[in-house]
Amino acid sequence: MTYELKKLFFSRPIIILFFCLFAANAMLFYGKCISKSNRYTLLDIQKKYDNVNILEKEMHILEEKADEYWINFTDSDPGFDLVTEDIYSELAVDRYVMERAEEVSNYDTFLREKISEIKARLRTGFAGSPNDYTYTAQEKVLNRYDALVGLKPDAGFFDHISAFADWSITDLILLIFVLTAGILLFSEEKRSGIMLLLRPTANGRKVLFAKKISSLFTFSITVLIILYASDIIVLYSLFGAEGLSSPIQSVPGFMSCPIPFTIIGFLIYHFLGKMIWVAVIASMIGLICALISNPVGVGALSAALFVASYFLGMSGNLWIRDLSLIRLSDPAGRLRQCLMLNLFGCPITENTAFYIVSAAITLISLIAGCVVFTHNDTVAKASTLSFSLPKGRHTNLLRHEAYKILISQKAFLLLLAFIAIQIGICSRTYTYISSYEYRFQEYSAVLSGLPSDEKDKYIRSEQERFDEIHRQIDFYRSVTEDPELFNILSSELEAQLRDESPFEASVVIYSSVKPGNEYVHPTGYEKLFNPDGKKRDLLSLLLMQLFMVFSLSGIFVIEKETGVTVLQTCLNAAKTVSKRKLLLAMLTACVAVIVGFLPRILLIADKFGLTLFAATAQSLSIFAGLPQPVKIWHIFVLYWLIRLVIAVIDALIIIRISRRTESLSAALLINSAILVLPVAAVWVFC
Repeated sequence: MTYELKKLFFSRPIIILFFCLFAANAMLFYGKCISKSNRYTLLDIQKKYDNVNILEKEMHILEEKADEYWINFTDSDPGFDLVTEDIYSELAVDRYVMERAEEVSNYDTFLREKISEIKARLRTGFAGSPNDYTYTAQEKVLNRYDALVGLKPDAGFFDHISAFADWSITDLILLIFVLTAGILLFSEEKRSGIMLLLRPTANGRKVLFAKKISSLFTFSITVLIILYASDIIVLYSLFGAEGLSSPIQSVPGFMSCPIPFTIIGFLIYHFLGKMIWVAVIASMIGLICALISNPVGVGALSAALFVASYFLGMSGNLWIRDLSLIRLSDPAGRLRQCLMLNLFGCPITENTAFYIVSAAITLISLIAGCVVFTHNDTVAKASTLSFSLPKGRHTNLLRHEAYKILISQKAFLLLLAFIAIQIGICSRTYTYISSYEYRFQEYSAVLSGLPSDEKDKYIRSEQERFDEIHRQIDFYRSVTEDPELFNILSSELEAQLRDESPFEASVVIYSSVKPGNEYVHPTGYEKLFNPDGKKRDLLSLLLMQLFMVFSLSGIFVIEKETGVTVLQTCLNAAKTVSKRKLLLAMLTACVAVIVGFLPRILLIADKFGLTLFAATAQSLSIFAGLPQPVKIWHIFVLYWLIRLVIAVIDALIIIRISRRTESLSAALLINSAILVLPVAAVWVFC
């Protein structure tokens, strides 16, 4: 086992990756702690808790100053130093702190109402008879909350604990380490043929698997301790270590926690839960690496496993939901409420279910991994052609290179997975169009284009129609004092008035059209280019780069590992091979851009419309600052060019690293660190 641990702790790729990801994790968590999520930071909240007794008076002063601003449009000094940048941010943080203080002070009332609600369900029969599962489950929930009567949460600053509990980037970084370690321990030795020399008997292979999986567990737990220690250091260097003996119910989001944990007890529970999750992940990755020798295949199957976990986590069935690896990674989520699961008619808590599921997955993965590792081939199988090469004097070398990328390096399967993920994301986005947007599109279809007398006449006629509806409603209100009768008489008219709001919105846009501009329906363009649209673009960019890294990282390094480069020694052979590979890499980049960004554009165009590409960009408010000659289609050309240039640069970087590295695992790690992690960090904080 010592030899296996040395391969991990003294591996150059692991050491480089560790320092990069350790620094990235600490900086990202630090950035999260000081970021402004609601116009104020956690540090601003902490400062307000230091003066919570004067907040009510401070709020009255700030509200008066805010009213003065709207009257005079001038800022005035409130008479005290602001924690935030402006009066409105100061008001927002004051209100938040006051609401939290009131929520904590009313905990006893909140708890008694919850207990009374459960007792009412038991008493009235809504939970079934005393022998039913539902009744027994409700009794257990009642007993847990009864034990909390008399508990007094502290009204202090504990938002940093909530931020720590919700921080999931450390889990993602930890997963990268476990995956890398699994590839180095299992897949690399199988690919290089070293496995032939290591304990060739069945019993020896079992012993070797036990040593490798134990080393993987040890390494994963060590990295877990170091990464979470960095989070704790950042947390308490910023906010201090006060209040660790306070009840966990003092922390935002944990009011319904059924366990009388202190905060220090919660942190220990949280850490132990993460350790169990890491054991589950390590056992599953050990199984995957025993099955597959290709690092690309290992990464692709692991990604597919977590995509499946994402959908499992959205299930309404609690047992299916708790099978999700993402759900298993959230110890804090199991404390935010008291859920009972049905185990053969016996109600158990979600925590107990977590231990059962984790033990079952780990045990099954270990047994299956041992069986596969013991009886599987000791060397990686060479890829075989599914069809014969064309007979004749010459072979199409470009097609042969394409075959190596698509089939041997599994780029075709990765492309199918990429397309499936994009379809899955798009199918869950913009699935509902409100009646407001539907009518807004109809009015925009009439007013679209240049202003005209006919459109002005249409606007006047619609305005007269709405005025007449208002007069009829006022008439019904004047002739009847019975609210029910009035609702009956005016219900149809009120339904017609729902069109007034989208009509007014379209009239505002139409009235603001400047000479040379046109009326363009804005919703589709806003969905594409607003902050939410930019974040979705970042997600598409992240997926595109993942696809390219896994598809192209082996484009040169595979030939080094297999010794094919020895055959490329004739005149200009290496240069012509490089040209073909470069051409295929550029084609892969083009396909990645199309798959990454076209589906969302087509979806938005179908749902909300992307019309009048020949109109000036100034016709849309989001492009009002652009010069007059710029057309909407110019922006789309620039949109695609930027993404294509990014993809081409990515491809060149991947090719360069693939030429310089000696193993596929190292190429994957370096490319991921350079291309994927920065985009992932930006996406998290957008």
